[in-house]
Amino acid sequence: IMQKKGREYEVLKQQWKSVSPAQLKRFALYRDRETLVEKDVLRTDRALPFYAGENNRNVDELYEMLMTYCQYNFDLGYVQGMSDLLSPLHMLFEDKLMAFWAFVGYMDKVESHFFLDQQKIQGKLSELSSLVYYCDSELFNHLEKEDSSNFFF
Repeated sequence: IMQKKGREYEVLKQQWKSVSPAQLKRFALYRDRETLVEKDVLRTDRALPFYAGENNRNVDELYEMLMTYCQYNFDLGYVQGMSDLLSPLHMLFEDKLMAFWAFVGYMDKVESHFFLDQQKIQGKLSELSSLVYYCDSELFNHLEKEDSSNFFF
């Protein structure tokens, strides 16, 4: 199974890596996603030894996996924060194929939380707000005073 998944990963990777400069000029969505991935990867867990230092292979692999995921799930692509979900899997497995396919499986379960309309995640934040209201009214009042009871911080 892993050989098959390895070949599938390589095909997806080659698809995004083979975008020509001429295509790139006409592909704003790709450029936007690539820019987001680059920014997030550079910020992800750099204090941890696994990602520390310049020219770190693990940082390069994280970038590669996220760009490959954009190719795998073209409709969703990349949403800020996905690097924070993939990073622990990458550290855990220390194998990009295992990490990538575990991430794919996870995203298949939670991708609705990442849709642009953010309806699902807003519902979860509303539930969290209600929970804090009932469990810790002092904290809730402080958050409300700071205009943060919507949990958008």
